[in-house]
Amino acid sequence: MDAPRVACRAPGKLVVLGEYAVLNGAPAMVLAVDRYCRAAIGRSPDARCHLTSRSSEERVVSFEPGAGSGFAVVDAVVRSLPPARPWSGVLDSRELFAGRVKLGLGSSAAALTAWAGAWSALAGRGKVPEPPALGVLVGLHRAMQGGAGSGADVAASLLGGVIRFQLDARGAPRARTARLPEGVGFAGVFPGAAAATPDYLARYRAWRAQAPGEAAVLHSVLAETAERGIGAAGADDAQGFLNAVAEYGRHLQRLGARIGADVVTPAHRGVMRQAKRLGIAYKVSGAGGGD
Repeated sequence: MDAPRVACRAPGKLVVLGEYAVLNGAPAMVLAVDRYCRAAIGRSPDARCHLTSRSSEERVVSFEPGAGSGFAVVDAVVRSLPPARPWSGVLDSRELFAGRVKLGLGSSAAALTAWAGAWSALAGRGKVPEPPALGVLVGLHRAMQGGAGSGADVAASLLGGVIRFQLDARGAPRARTARLPEGVGFAGVFPGAAAATPDYLARYRAWRAQAPGEAAVLHSVLAETAERGIGAAGADDAQGFLNAVAEYGRHLQRLGARIGADVVTPAHRGVMRQAKRLGIAYKVSGAGGGD
């Protein structure tokens, strides 16, 4: 096959503040990480399309133009963005996996963003392409997940750096650059098991429907903590920011008990106890569980 002629990469993410509450309009702080999904696409050497996917395993498929590849990320982009000639591409998200296990760094969002960027460049046929709009990518990602998710992970993959993410009154995504306090660093800890985010979100929605009053109270606490932490970061208040991060982690543990899911697993709780002894602010990131 011909060597790919356009390439794009998109980072994974860590949610620092705002999990679950972001679904109801609260702000979230999201951090892009230095692990990437990479996409590369070129012209096909023949009349067929060819795709190599590398994640927990490697798969190679060939198919007629206009037919589906069988990969949701690729097919969502190809159907929605301007068409290209028969193509040959590689989508590599191995950095967001530990062997066959997802690390919980937003691999599907990073894959979608990387592929959409490369596809837009290919379809532009030499012109400088406009990057796909955040709203378009979030819409595609939600459709892949049955309508679930805020899109914060997509925003981090598209924009990079540290962002404040929020859904407006109509549910449209809004993102802007945020900052971390001077001297604050992050380290990811993976306990060795993956979580199914859609399952956790389904439990969360069911709990909100069954106990709306209780859900509103906890949502208010989560939203206020996230807003306070993001504000402290912007004011370069490192201790206030770290206090909010640790507090948000405790509220996520309460939320897990309410929805009947191990948002903070026993493994995470063990790390949390050790972190507290060392003076480190620790919390789960994203929907929780093994991620």
